[in-house]
Amino acid sequence: MSLTTGAPETMYSHESNIGHTIEELCYPIMATCKLTGMEYAGTVYTGGVSYQTRTDEMALANMKEHVTQHA
Repeated sequence: MSLTTGAPETMYSHESNIGHTIEELCYPIMATCKLTGMEYAGTVYTGGVSYQTRTDEMALANMKEHVTQHA
């Protein structure tokens, strides 16, 4: 599974306000894959990809770089 979030990756931990890892938040998807016979091949995740970070040309270029690396 491939996903991005607007929040930075550091927000997805037991110590953060979210209180869960990305992997833990994907448990329902993993369960659905198992139920339907699909193979769950893991998670490709990139955080900090947000419309709010597109405040100037440099920020937009940085976000595009993150998205390109993710793809």
